[in-house]
Amino acid sequence: MTLIPAPNRGLRPVWTLADRLRKSREAAGLEQIDLADVAGISRATISAAERGKREPSRATLAMWAMATGVSRSWLVDGIDSDTLETVRMNALVAIVSAARVSASIGHERAGAVLDAIAERERQVQIAGLWSASSAINHPEVLEWCEAFRPDLAEALIAAGNDNAPHPDGPDGGQPLPHLDSNQEPIG
Repeated sequence: MTLIPAPNRGLRPVWTLADRLRKSREAAGLEQIDLADVAGISRATISAAERGKREPSRATLAMWAMATGVSRSWLVDGIDSDTLETVRMNALVAIVSAARVSASIGHERAGAVLDAIAERERQVQIAGLWSASSAINHPEVLEWCEAFRPDLAEALIAAGNDNAPHPDGPDGGQPLPHLDSNQEPIG
C-alpha cells in the first residue's frame, strides 16, 4: 500500500476555465463537433478555449453553458451559485434538444420559443446590457415546460420562489433585477 505524502493530503485540484469548459462538454456527452453544431460556436474556438489558448467571449460562454447544461457562473468561476440559473439552463437545454429532433415532444413550439429568446437577447444587447440566457426571465420557457416538461416547470417555479426577495432580507423585499417581455431593461 502506497501512502500519500503529507503535503498532498487534503489538496483539491484547481480547475481552470479551460478544464471546466472541457469537463462540461464531456459530461454532456458531446464531441467538439457536436458542441459546435448545438451552440453555434466554431470548432476552432472550442478547441482553443479547451486548451487555454483563447478565452471565450461572454456570448460564447453563455451558449456553451446552455448547450452543456451547466450554469454560466460555474463555467466562469467554478461556483454554481444560482439555483434558478441552473434550473433555467436545464429548461433551455430541453428546449434546444426538442428543437433539434423532429420526433421530440414539443418540437414545433420549441423553435418558436428559441426565436423569442434570441430576439429578447438581441434587445438586451442593443440596450447595452449583458445577461446570459439563463439569467433572463423568458416566460415562453415556462409555458413550454408546462406543456411538455411539467417536471421542469415545477423546478422553475420552485427555484423562482426560492430566489424571490424576502421582506426582511438585505434587499428589503425589492424584486430581483431581470428582464422579461413586459419590462424595460434593468441593470
